[in-house]
Amino acid sequence: MKRRRIKRRNKERRRRLFDEQFGKRAEFARGFPCIIEGCGKWPTQAAHVKSRGAGGKAESNIVSLCLHHHTEQHQLGILSFQAKYQIDLQSQAERIEKLFQSHGQHIGDYDLPF
Repeated sequence: MKRRRIKRRNKERRRRLFDEQFGKRAEFARGFPCIIEGCGKWPTQAAHVKSRGAGGKAESNIVSLCLHHHTEQHQLGILSFQAKYQIDLQSQAERIEKLFQSHGQHIGDYDLPF
């Protein structure tokens, strides 16, 4: 029996969704140190506060976390992670989004949002 390769459908949609979730905003967020107080490690990853499957949108949904804290966020879950570090990830994501809107892709010398 010959195996057929399954074609990916909606390549344009997949590219658009990828760009929304991991595009310019994620690149901008990775320009900041880890937002957890006392950490400040580099490099960081763009962590989603709310997954797309849970209704999260690209805007106001990305924070910068180091690899350790990003992994911990996934292991604990958002609510437990926020409680452990006493941080509101959504408000931090909104601050990063405001900076993104005012500065675009360019990370210059200005006050960090945390």
